[in-house]
Amino acid sequence: EALATELAIERKFVDGKVRLSLFEEHTRDAIISQNTTTTDLVTNQPITTSIAANIDKTRSRGAELAWQKDNVLVAHLELFGSITYVDARIVSDPTFVPTKDANGKEIPGSTAIGRRVPNVPEWRTTLGATYRPTDQWAFTVAGRWQSKTFSTLDNIDTNPNVYQAFDPFVVVDARVQYKVSQNGTLNFGVDNIFNEKYHLFHPFPQRTFVLSGKVAF
Repeated sequence: EALATELAIERKFVDGKVRLSLFEEHTRDAIISQNTTTTDLVTNQPITTSIAANIDKTRSRGAELAWQKDNVLVAHLELFGSITYVDARIVSDPTFVPTKDANGKEIPGSTAIGRRVPNVPEWRTTLGATYRPTDQWAFTVAGRWQSKTFSTLDNIDTNPNVYQAFDPFVVVDARVQYKVSQNGTLNFGVDNIFNEKYHLFHPFPQRTFVLSGKVAF
């Protein structure tokens, strides 16, 4: 069950707009996937399994500022971007079981109350530009930054660049689009131009080349 509220203010210009959004959400009985490690009694090797954890209460509040402007400095150059802040916290979780170390002892400070909600970044930012010299061509460069996220309810997964980590990252992508006809386009792009190395549970793709086409009927 969720109660979500949002207040948005938007100002439009001749060739652009800016929007500020304030939001808050209270959720009861959230279901969040968690990984747990046990030891195989036959092989004595660790086994990682996924379970669904039921969280009594969570609260998220934050703000987002988004903007878009055409004809910046030169004609047909569009700039766009956004920045989002979210303070997502676990308010109540009476069934939480503290995390234990390899010796079976509870890790100090292992609690869910007041911790950040898993998989929700505190900060997220996008900044990009698109240049359209003609009606057929569009050149886009966009950068994305995201702060670290946690996957555990007690936020103890702090080791970076390892399997199951959710690292902060800065990624820059580029796209070239050519409009072949009214119904068809060709696209060529490079994701993660600067070959940023980071993990989102597993190692995320590094520099990647993309070629695609689209036809609409």
